[in-house]
Amino acid sequence: MGERPGAPAASPPALVTDTESPLTGPTRAHLDDPPSAPRGHRPARAAAAPRPGRPGAAVARPGRPGRLPDAVAPPSSPRQEEPSAMNAVSQVFAVVAAAIHLIVWPLESFLYGHPRVRRLLTGSTADAPEVRLWRVNVGFYNLFLALGLVTGLVLLHTGHTGAGRAMVLYVAAFMVAGGTTLFASEPKLWRGALGQAVPAAIILLAEAF
Repeated sequence: MGERPGAPAASPPALVTDTESPLTGPTRAHLDDPPSAPRGHRPARAAAAPRPGRPGAAVARPGRPGRLPDAVAPPSSPRQEEPSAMNAVSQVFAVVAAAIHLIVWPLESFLYGHPRVRRLLTGSTADAPEVRLWRVNVGFYNLFLALGLVTGLVLLHTGHTGAGRAMVLYVAAFMVAGGTTLFASEPKLWRGALGQAVPAAIILLAEAF
């Protein structure tokens, strides 16, 4: 048939391409591609991953959330170590020296009137009543030296190592000096000088070596 004069020409039918179907919509190629975001839409920003061991907000210290870290304390100065304890030899002879002086104390202060006591201490049975005050004083001097050694040993075994060691060494040096002076002033009293000085000298030597 002929076309009417003046009628617009009919447009050719649209062709279905491989990427679009009028019945099923997008083909497999469209389904595989990610959908495009609408115009003007901004993708959400991914949240920052929390640090290991610190979930959520920053935590100052474990178990105390929301608190700022405490001020760092300055390093403490190194603790001074106390001197080491005395060896067994020193302690044994400290006990021996203390025992000798404790025994001599009543002999000189209270029992000097007995002839046997005078012979033991001086080598003679002769008495000298005018020196009674001197004898009592010397007897208590021996008592105080013995108590000094006992105090030092107690300090050693109660956690006060430095003080106890210093006490024992000082009293031992005092005894050595006293025994040396006694022998130098009256050599015939050598037995008393040895009893006073020898145990104390062993204490000092044992600590020195």
